Amino acid sequence: SFINEKKPLGTIGSLGLIKNKLNKTFFVTNCDILVDCDYFNLLNFHQKNKFDMTIVAVKKEYKLPYGNCIINSKDLLIRIEEKPKYKFLVNTGLYLFEPKILKLIKKNIILDFDQLVKNVQKNKLKIGIFSVKNEQWYDVGQWSEYIKTYNSLKLRIFLILKSIKMYF
Repeated sequence: SFINEKKPLGTIGSLGLIKNKLNKTFFVTNCDILVDCDYFNLLNFHQKNKFDMTIVAVKKEYKLPYGNCIINSKDLLIRIEEKPKYKFLVNTGLYLFEPKILKLIKKNIILDFDQLVKNVQKNKLKIGIFSVKNEQWYDVGQWSEYIKTYNSLKLRIFLILKSIKMYF
């Protein structure tokens, strides 16, 4: 079944429209991402650790192509970091929730995911992180990434069909 928002409710607020319909652990995913992982493994990780919410994340590294000037409060140079690398653990947009999370989401109230996380933490519920590899996450919300994902999946499907054909 589908739920239509009458007005935009933020990145997670629409769950308030179905809060009485879910009474078991459930997955939530953004519509512009694909995650190629073992969902049973993810579910087992979530349940084994007794998390109330699990966020699937991916490690990303960005290299700044410039020297980064580190200064003090008086604008005096402390040091220069030459072409530093920064590592981040990035939210993929795939989650596992326990039904009790829904009690923190009010019906027809705008709520973004980061605010829900703050509310979950304020209520002392457990949030876990399940990491996937960079090549397992496809963010198709940007046109360049969509084309890259399309080509990647097209190649994978071609290779699968080719291997099936070898057996017949």
